[in-house]
Amino acid sequence: MRLTVLFDLDDTLISNNVDTFIPGYLKALSKTLAEISSNAVIQPLLAATQKMSESNLPGKTLEQTFDENFYPNIGVSKENLRSTIDHFYGDVYPELKTMTQQRPEAIRLVDRLFNEGYTVAIATRPLFPRTAIVQRLEWAGLSIENYPFAIVPSFETFHFSKPNPAFYAELLAQIGWPDQPAVMVGNTLEDDILPASQFNIPAFWLNDHQEPLPANVHSLTGQGKINDVYDWIKNIETVKFEQRWSNPESILAILKSTPAALETLCSKIPADKWSGRPQSDEWALKEILCYLRDVDREIITPRLYRVIEENNPFLTQVDTSHWVEKRAYLEESGSSPLVNFTQNRIELLNFILGLPIKSWSRQAVSEENGPTTFERLVGSLTALDQGQVRKAIKVIKSLSLNIS
Repeated sequence: MRLTVLFDLDDTLISNNVDTFIPGYLKALSKTLAEISSNAVIQPLLAATQKMSESNLPGKTLEQTFDENFYPNIGVSKENLRSTIDHFYGDVYPELKTMTQQRPEAIRLVDRLFNEGYTVAIATRPLFPRTAIVQRLEWAGLSIENYPFAIVPSFETFHFSKPNPAFYAELLAQIGWPDQPAVMVGNTLEDDILPASQFNIPAFWLNDHQEPLPANVHSLTGQGKINDVYDWIKNIETVKFEQRWSNPESILAILKSTPAALETLCSKIPADKWSGRPQSDEWALKEILCYLRDVDREIITPRLYRVIEENNPFLTQVDTSHWVEKRAYLEESGSSPLVNFTQNRIELLNFILGLPIKSWSRQAVSEENGPTTFERLVGSLTALDQGQVRKAIKVIKSLSLNIS
């Protein structure tokens, strides 16, 4: 078993004291933008960044959230600032490299993991444009040209950020929900270790001071120096633990991540290709999206409302095996299935999030599975989501072969 290993970036793979780097970054950006905007930019920038950190529903990328909360408050449009922003990240931002240092021991660890066949992904907070994160990887000696990371999150392609557990769900969804369990390596208890534990991911806390681990972390969580990480990974592999998504935090994280990840994944494929099938007996991308939408709208949502409103309701089985053919999903227009699925999922999430946690124990009887609970019904949707995301990625990969 080869784990999927997720790495934080700053003060994990690269020495980068955020207490020094962030003020330097803000000062440089403010000076650059002052050339075109007479308004102060630091407070709007911090406020917009906070809005990204608080994002808790799909529907908008972090970049879109930032744009809505930044540009109107400095009185300049994004279009008018585009060349200035490009200049900043191309010519000014690279000067911040002097505030960072490579970690040779981190490079050796990543080299070893790649050489041994591990899936390695970057799990930094995606609050910067991709170019800023890619540059920091280069400063770390881990250029994406030389290291095939499974994913490098950024605000253009992500909808959630740490410490939201949905960040981990979105990351794993975008790389196809790998069969092998995931582990997280990071230096921050609040951003890395605790949210990973909420999502049932074991984490390694880079903590030279050997502070005691909180009681609410994953049972396989470790701590120590970067040189201790490899042995911790090998030890976890001997345990052969099963990664389950059964607690409310992880269930909700997956339900939030599915439309978010699909939006990013589908953005790579022209809408006129959404009807293409990898094989004649396999679903097209549009059919997958329509199916997810209709299951949410016609089965899951009504069932969950009934469990809340009725006393131990009997939930009849619904045969969905012929929906794809009978409903002529391929005839639906453009990207509307994804838009509708996202809207329906947001409505479902708002309903669930508005309930007290005790509601999760309400009971029902399912024709398929017998006695059940609200929690089990919501949890059953995670397996459907994961399976359909895997299908979608298979379709996208097959279509990408024919797209220049």
